Amino acid sequence: MSIRMHSVTGRVFVGEMAGLVFGLVFMFLMPTFGMPIGGMYSWGALLLFVMMGAMIGFIGVYERHPLLGIAMPWYVRGAAVGTAFALVLVLLNYNAVYTMMMSPLVSWTGLTSPFWILIDGAISGAIIGYICTKTAGEGSSLPLQ
Repeated sequence: MSIRMHSVTGRVFVGEMAGLVFGLVFMFLMPTFGMPIGGMYSWGALLLFVMMGAMIGFIGVYERHPLLGIAMPWYVRGAAVGTAFALVLVLLNYNAVYTMMMSPLVSWTGLTSPFWILIDGAISGAIIGYICTKTAGEGSSLPLQ
C-alpha cells in the first residue's frame, strides 16, 4: 500500500474523523456499562476522542522527539497521546470511569481500577496514529496547507 502525502491540515482532519468514529463507538457502548448515552460524560468522551485524533494528526509532523532526539514512529506517538488523553479522562471523571469498571461486563475480569482505561487509550491512540500515517503520510515533508 502506498502512502499518499497530504498536508498537515489533511492529517489533522483524518485524525479528527478517526477520533470521531472511536468516540461514537464509545458513546453508543455506554449503556452496556450502565451509563446513559446522552449524559455529560458521554459527550465529553466523544469530544475527548476527537481532540485526541486531532493531536495525533498534528504531531505526525515529528518523526523524532524535538528535545530528546529519539525516534518516534507512529505507534509510539499515537500510544503516548492516547494514554495521556485517557489519563485526563480518568482524572477528571474518576467516579464515572469507576462506575464503568464496576459494571458486570468488566468487573468479572478483576480489572476494577479506573486506571486500566489507560491501556484502552494507548490502543485507540495507536490505531488512530496508524490510520493517520497510512492515509495522509508523516514527517517534516508534509506541507502546511
